[in-house]
Amino acid sequence: GRIATQNEELVADKTQLQTITADLSSISQAKTEFTDELNSLYTQNNELLAIANETTTTLDKLNEKFYTANSRRKILAEMQQAYEGFGFSIKNLMNDAKKNAEIDKRVQGVVGKIISMEPKFETAIETALGQATQNVVTKNEEDAKYLIAYLKQRRYGRLTFLPLTSTKPRRLDMRYLSAVNNTAGCFGVASELVKFDEKFQNVIDGLLGATVIVDNLDTATALAKSTGYGFRIVTLEGDIVATSGSLTGGSKKDSVSNIFSHERELTELNDIVKKLTAQIESSTTKRDDCAKKLETVRERIKFLQEKIHDADVEIATKTETKNKLVADIDEMERDIADLEADNEKAKKRIKTINDDINSVSELEALIQDKKQTAKQDEQSVQIKYDELKAERDALQEKIMSSRVEVNNLDNDIKTINADIERFEGEIVQLTDKISANTVVINQNSENIATIQRTITSAQNTDTVADAKRANEVRGRITHLDEYKTELNEKVAQSDKSRIDLMNELQNLREKKAREEMLLIKVDSDIEQMEIRVREEYDLEYADCLPYREENYDFELGVKEIARLKRAMNALGNVNVDAIEMSKTVAEEFETLDTQRADLEKAEADLLKIIKEMADEMLERFTGKFEQIRTNFKKIFKELFNGGTADLELLDSENPLEAGIEIVAQPPEKKLQSISLLSGGEKALTAIAILFAILRLKPMPFCLLDEIEAALDDANANRFATYLRRFSEDTQFIVITHRKPTMELADNLYGVTMEEKGVSKIVSVKLEEAVKNVEEN
Repeated sequence: GRIATQNEELVADKTQLQTITADLSSISQAKTEFTDELNSLYTQNNELLAIANETTTTLDKLNEKFYTANSRRKILAEMQQAYEGFGFSIKNLMNDAKKNAEIDKRVQGVVGKIISMEPKFETAIETALGQATQNVVTKNEEDAKYLIAYLKQRRYGRLTFLPLTSTKPRRLDMRYLSAVNNTAGCFGVASELVKFDEKFQNVIDGLLGATVIVDNLDTATALAKSTGYGFRIVTLEGDIVATSGSLTGGSKKDSVSNIFSHERELTELNDIVKKLTAQIESSTTKRDDCAKKLETVRERIKFLQEKIHDADVEIATKTETKNKLVADIDEMERDIADLEADNEKAKKRIKTINDDINSVSELEALIQDKKQTAKQDEQSVQIKYDELKAERDALQEKIMSSRVEVNNLDNDIKTINADIERFEGEIVQLTDKISANTVVINQNSENIATIQRTITSAQNTDTVADAKRANEVRGRITHLDEYKTELNEKVAQSDKSRIDLMNELQNLREKKAREEMLLIKVDSDIEQMEIRVREEYDLEYADCLPYREENYDFELGVKEIARLKRAMNALGNVNVDAIEMSKTVAEEFETLDTQRADLEKAEADLLKIIKEMADEMLERFTGKFEQIRTNFKKIFKELFNGGTADLELLDSENPLEAGIEIVAQPPEKKLQSISLLSGGEKALTAIAILFAILRLKPMPFCLLDEIEAALDDANANRFATYLRRFSEDTQFIVITHRKPTMELADNLYGVTMEEKGVSKIVSVKLEEAVKNVEEN
């Protein structure tokens, strides 16, 4: 039955082994598919990362170019809107045209704005036009007259207007065309080298129709000589050969020469900004699409990694189960083989014991027959006794043989106990064998009891010697009972040892299961470490072998790790975003560095402009100051009826920041500072300075508040007379209580209070008042 049970378990384990093997094959195939897909996704991820990095770099460069171009475009657009490079008059007129529709409809355009040309002709065309670049084109003469009146009204200065209806074209004489066309280095007539609207044809021909553009001054002079200086010639560098034979050239300031180049550059920048905007949008879309694909790929990679990990765990679990089943199957096959061998041995031993029992039964029957024969024949008792004695001796030998057999059984039990550590199933079989032997012993005991009863029956008829021999047999049987009891105790101890061994075996199995779980955990940790090394360092196990140290000291390594951990803890928390932050900061630095370079360039441009403006201001200030100084000297003499005065700069090295010293010497007085003059003299000197400034640049109107209050009547009369002379160009509103000033005024305005608390303004035109007085 034990062998049949073992065979059934063996078949079940083999069936389970086949199922697990099939599952392992299926899981391994799925893992291989996952791994192949994962490797493909890793390649795709790297490709997408490369594309994303390349796109980001391209986008940064495009943004940098866009920022530079857009900044330059805005500056040029603002300069264009503000008419930078044009004069004060054209600026004011064009700015008013933006607000005043009446002005705007009368202005057809500015010469510098209505034409365009190739970059290489810009300097030549600008030189050929000269101040004509700031001429204003109108539709007809009426519009030109209206705008001139507007300029006068606003005191904006002077401008040249070119009416389309009256401007006459000037064209190159036909006799010169052959020389122009056949001269090497000659580009042609200037009006034919520029682009403009057809409606401006007469204007452009009038300005450039008789001007020829050549490459250099040598070509210009040669062409001029060959044509008898019949037309004006301009080189690409701006040198001029006039019809009079004069040559104009040299270096040239770049203050206004950018009118045409700015227009061209603004157009180019608009195109560049549009292209860069389209490229930036395309790159941004490409980067965003790449980011979305990367996110999808990484999610799939994460999913596959989890699947592969689950497959590895399942493979490890099923492999362990498979190995355990294989081991159990091998052990069961060995146990079955051992059980079959033991079964054969037990059968042979049982046959031997049965044979012995049959011998004892035959002996008992023989004794019974002898007793009957003894009763029948008392004379042959002695003979039979002798025979019985011989038989008794034989029986004793049989008993000794039984004892030997018992000893052999004891040895077998010890052998079985020794085998308990290796074969759990054999313990049960040995227990069965012990039980079978116990049954045999019991049968032997019954046989012995039967023999004892036979001996007791024979004792009644035997002699004393027979009784003595029977007692000896009884004693031996008693000794056999004691041995049997001792044998039972040993069997009980064997059972106890068997139970202990089974418990120990169970503990060993549990320990083995724990060790197997720890082994699985170690395998999982190793796998996780391999994944971590692969993800963090992009290295496989084989790639790490070159870094292995053969004589590595583990204890020193542990101490070094502890030291490094303390150093890392001293550094504080690790910023896992440091690399990305570093990249972001580097990108911001590059952007800011580019902006810094642009700002430095802009600063240099501004400093250059400021310097040019400062130079121009100094030049203008010096010229105007000299004019004011001359006017002051003249007016001072007129107001004081003589004397001398002057204006002096205190710091000649930096005139724009210098103070001004006023030196005045009234008639018949020593030359001295104005601070030493009387109040009236100071006031009259200040009035002289005021009129000197007004003479330099007359104003539309001027308000004077009791400016002559400190003057006596004579000086006040001189002031009023001089003021009357200035009123032709400037309207003066004077607040005064001096009669000489009032007498020379055109209109008087005063406030009177005829009734208490009620003010009333009274005005008088002196001219009408004088006329009425004369009539009366």
